[in-house]
Amino acid sequence: MQPNLSFWALLQLPKAAGGKSRRLPAGDSGKSLDESKYYVTFETNEGDTPRIVVSAFGSSWASPLRGSTPVAWSVDPLLAERFPAIMDHFATTATANDSFIAGVSGSGYAYLGALSEPQMERYATRVGKMFAAYGPASGMVADTYGSANLSTLATYAKYAKAGGSAPIAYVSQPLWSHGVYGENTYRCPVDNMFSPADHAPLICTSNSPNLFYRNRGITPADPGAELAARILKASAKWEPPFFLTVYGGLAWTASARSPKEEFFFMMQRTMQVRTLLLLCF
Repeated sequence: MQPNLSFWALLQLPKAAGGKSRRLPAGDSGKSLDESKYYVTFETNEGDTPRIVVSAFGSSWASPLRGSTPVAWSVDPLLAERFPAIMDHFATTATANDSFIAGVSGSGYAYLGALSEPQMERYATRVGKMFAAYGPASGMVADTYGSANLSTLATYAKYAKAGGSAPIAYVSQPLWSHGVYGENTYRCPVDNMFSPADHAPLICTSNSPNLFYRNRGITPADPGAELAARILKASAKWEPPFFLTVYGGLAWTASARSPKEEFFFMMQRTMQVRTLLLLCF
C-alpha cells in the first residue's frame, strides 16, 4: 500500500500542542572536541522525500535498536509544514542518539549550483524560514549533495540567514553516478574545510574508499567489518581531529538486504570491529 500523503497532510495536531510540529531536537552530546580523535557520523539518505517519513525511515525508526547507535537522520524541514503530525512524532520520540540533517539542500530537493541568483534568493530564504521554525534551536546541518561550491554556499548562507537561520554546518557528497562535476559543484573528497562566508564547517563523504551509499559493493559475509576497514582507511589520510560521514542505506522491504546488512545490526558491527582494530593497531 502506498502512503496516503493527503491523509498525513490533513491530520491535525492537538491545539494543546500548538497545532504545528515541534522543533527537531539538537542531538548534541555536549562533549568537548578531542583534537586527537576522528569523528564518524552515520547519515541516512532519502531525506528529501515524503516517503522517508511516512515509512518511518524504511521502518528503521520503529526498530527497538534505535537509540543504541548515534545516527543523523536526513529529513527535509519543509515536511514539518506539509505533514506536521508525522514530523511531530519524530521530534518528540527522538532519543539522545538521534540527530537530524536537512537533505537535499534544506527545503525541497534542489541542486544549489543550478539556481540563478533570483531563484537562490527565493529558495534559500525559505530554507532559513524552515530551519528557524522546525530545525533544532542550536541550528541545522544542511546536506548539499555536492551541488554547491564555496561561492554558491556563501550566497545560500546569506539568503538563509535573511530568512531566519543559516546552516551551522554542511555535508557534501562525492560525484554521484547520474551527475558530472561542473564549476558550481564541490569536488569531494578534499580536506574538510570551512565555508569562507560564515566559517561553518563543511564535511565530505569519502568516495575512495567508498563511504557514499555505504552498501555498494559491500562483502555479504561480514559487511560491518568491511565498512569498519573502509572508515579506518579513509581516516588514515588525514591528521586528527577529522570528521567523516558514512552515507545512505535504508532498506525498503524485508528482503532488500541480508540480515547482516540491516541498518542497526551493521552499524553496531561496524563500531565493534572498528574498536577492535584500533586496539590492535
